[in-house]
Amino acid sequence: LKIIENNRLKINFAGIKIHPVIHETRIDSKLYEPLWEYVCAEKIVVSSHTWSPYTDNPKQFNGNPLLFESVLKKYHELKIILGHSGGKVNFYPEVIDFASKYPDVYLDFSGDTIYPPVFKMVIEKLGKGRVLFGTDMPMMDIRYHVASVLAADITNEERKDIFYNTAAKLYKFY
Repeated sequence: LKIIENNRLKINFAGIKIHPVIHETRIDSKLYEPLWEYVCAEKIVVSSHTWSPYTDNPKQFNGNPLLFESVLKKYHELKIILGHSGGKVNFYPEVIDFASKYPDVYLDFSGDTIYPPVFKMVIEKLGKGRVLFGTDMPMMDIRYHVASVLAADITNEERKDIFYNTAAKLYKFY
């Protein structure tokens, strides 16, 4: 928290990212509670690596986005971006249903399993302004992610929201 506090008032500080898999700590662990309290009090957006629990890597379970349920019930002001939106196409419907219960949960479909129909599905279920553009750079080629949004059966206004407007509003760019 001291590192965040020392840097949050500096120019270009938009939010923080956590990675429960690298931290080897479940999202719903009490170890994160001081962070949740701090970011809620200071109105800081948190982006979290998330991944499907249906994987061969048991450490990825720490990033199961559904573990945010108890956190969000306790910290109502928490604004969270679910990085990769759970990471696997077969898990997207569960994550989208989960996000539909919490208006301050946003989805980022970065990673290697993004596909164009998911954008229309999310907008129909959650409404506009809940999806952010993500790339997972430098591990993924940005052209793949741009093409996925451009190929989606959505309006140009919805594309603008994904590419810029949602992040600008969330991170207070304007």
